[in-house]
Amino acid sequence: MAGFLDSFAPSIAAEYTRYIEGDALGKILFKNFLRHRIGVTDEQIYVPRGRHGDVEADRVIKADAQVSLNQSWKDIEIKCARINKANRYRGADKEDWAFTSLLTTGRNKEPKNYDIAVAIVVRVLGHEESAYWDYLQLRADALRKQQIEFGIDCLPHEEMYLNLCGFFVIPYSQIETDYFRVHFTALSHCRYHRFFAWGHNPDRCRQNWLSAIETITQTREEQDMQ
Repeated sequence: MAGFLDSFAPSIAAEYTRYIEGDALGKILFKNFLRHRIGVTDEQIYVPRGRHGDVEADRVIKADAQVSLNQSWKDIEIKCARINKANRYRGADKEDWAFTSLLTTGRNKEPKNYDIAVAIVVRVLGHEESAYWDYLQLRADALRKQQIEFGIDCLPHEEMYLNLCGFFVIPYSQIETDYFRVHFTALSHCRYHRFFAWGHNPDRCRQNWLSAIETITQTREEQDMQ
């Protein structure tokens, strides 16, 4: 069998990818995004392995990651979501992604403070879906028709995996609500659409990132003048 538990998995490595916990998947994809879409070097990226930082780290951060730009570290909040099908019990079959706790901590609801939120949509089904591999093959076939590379045995740290994802890069000052849900068919009408880019559009990804950096720089300058 190709997988370890699932005989339909293309490989054991691909099957392990299916079960990567959401926070870890988000960090892997964010670093992949910075390296292959923004052109940031590893020395400019700090992504702790642990949810609350790493034991040997010389810093404590409140956000999920940091990026060094213009000789200062920017705090990044990372959100990552696989496909959810809301109201499935009613027969609904629309793809959507939900992002929570953008402005407050999950349990205590204390205000958060960071520079940029990166909310990642991943076009894969949830763990519980029996059609997981069939759906992923459909995505690979659809991308191939657009002359976009993707294989179902691709791993999240590989550049090709970015072609399966979309990225909202939202300056903290532009976040309106603690929670938002976005439907695939309504992406162009989403309140944050101007901050969104598919991973297979490198120019748009970079444009959104640079725009976010410009926004937070202006916000800090305005705050310093007050």
